[in-house]
Amino acid sequence: MIFGVSRGAYTRVGNLCRSFSTQPLKSQYDVVVVGGGMAGFGFAAFAGLHPMLRNKRILLIENEPKKEYIKTENHNIRVVALTPMSRTLLESVDAWDRIEKTRCRAIHKMKVIENGTTASLLLERADPSDVMGYIVENDLVVDSLRKSVEKFATESGSESRPGSIEVIYNSSVEDLRFPKNFAENDLPELSLHQRDSGEKFAIKTSLLVGADGHNSLIRRSSGIHAIGWQHDQSAIIANLNLGPDYDYTVAWQRFIETGPIAFLPFGPQRCSVTWSTTRAEAQRLMALSDEEFVRELNYYMSQPCYCPKGVVSTLTKALRMAISNKKTSFNPPKVLAVQPGTRTVFPLNFSHCTFYHGPRVALIGDAAHRILPLSGQGINMGFGDAACLSEMINKALFHGEDIANPKYLAKFTSERQRSVLPMGVFIEYIQALYTPDEIFGGPLTYSGPASCNRARIRRISYKYGISDALLCLRGLGLDLVDACGPVKRFFVEGAVKGRIQLPSLRSIF
Repeated sequence: MIFGVSRGAYTRVGNLCRSFSTQPLKSQYDVVVVGGGMAGFGFAAFAGLHPMLRNKRILLIENEPKKEYIKTENHNIRVVALTPMSRTLLESVDAWDRIEKTRCRAIHKMKVIENGTTASLLLERADPSDVMGYIVENDLVVDSLRKSVEKFATESGSESRPGSIEVIYNSSVEDLRFPKNFAENDLPELSLHQRDSGEKFAIKTSLLVGADGHNSLIRRSSGIHAIGWQHDQSAIIANLNLGPDYDYTVAWQRFIETGPIAFLPFGPQRCSVTWSTTRAEAQRLMALSDEEFVRELNYYMSQPCYCPKGVVSTLTKALRMAISNKKTSFNPPKVLAVQPGTRTVFPLNFSHCTFYHGPRVALIGDAAHRILPLSGQGINMGFGDAACLSEMINKALFHGEDIANPKYLAKFTSERQRSVLPMGVFIEYIQALYTPDEIFGGPLTYSGPASCNRARIRRISYKYGISDALLCLRGLGLDLVDACGPVKRFFVEGAVKGRIQLPSLRSIF
């Protein structure tokens, strides 16, 4: 996402501090990484730690010009929630120290509120002083990792690092060719177009790493199969100003009839909001003035959208009163204003590759999988991919194998899918659990061919109390989780570690 290169322009990171290098690109590398976002720079940095990769030639290709992170009074609009596991990975390459000294915010608790009932859930670590996550600007994470890569690159050609790490910016990949099967002498080939100079370079590599996002050219060109679907939802993100009583160690999430609203704290009186809703509703909200948007946001965060009725509602209320022992206030903070020019919207979808590797190619981050922002796990999974892949190819080299040995790439896929798939399926399940609100929930305006069918389903569900029963059972489930310590710890530790592992029966009973 980042940088400009002058003529001659392979950019060897080790020379960035004084000038752009004028040496030509090599015709062959051991590893070529396409994509210089958080996952791409993360992989390059993690690879720089491994002893067997110190004598290898690594090239990272970034599509955008170089851009330094500049701290301003207001946060950048794009932020991520990093887990303690991601912090540990960033600490290993000295990137976290730069982040912590610049700007980040620790989250100690998350408060979750159900729609249409009084159900709520408090999420925190077993020791409340432990951190659940950190809110950090995307550009700051990239900048910190880039500087770690630059540091490793300054050692290139030295006794401790005989190989090299190089970065070329403002460059695009064209004319890819992949081997159909793994063979020692059949390597991926690509044409690299450096925009500033207009030059093109032909490059071969022993391993091609795709870190080029959800619309990955590497994935599409390599033939790696992906399954996925579009949700009829979009997410609106914006930066907010809050009142002086705002507890900025707490994140908030409220489920309303069209999707969740999440508040991620920046610090005193400031936070980021991610409002997931239907695409039609997102268009309406984006058309509002800032003042109107704030009024709607405060309403949906604090007011019940729909009140269930009927026998199921009465029974579940009685059960919730029996099991609930709330000691924490669940009054969401009031939004005073949205920072001008920070509202933006993007579509939500799910995708997952059946394999994260092919002959001499591996995918990491959104190139391999993309999940909904509900869990905040996207880039944490990407860092897990980057760390696991660098470890696996280091092991392959340690055992005298080819850097792209299929056995070790298969281990990379297997290891990462054990972490990514359960989390992705769980998030899709939560999405499905709340999607019926678009049909069964409170009053919504629909248009198009689906409107008649949805209206018919709504009338049937209202007549037989299906929607009310669903809302009540969801609320009961939320309170049951809140009342059961082991189950709640299971969810919290799954989010913190980025991996869902079922607790033993002994820990529950």
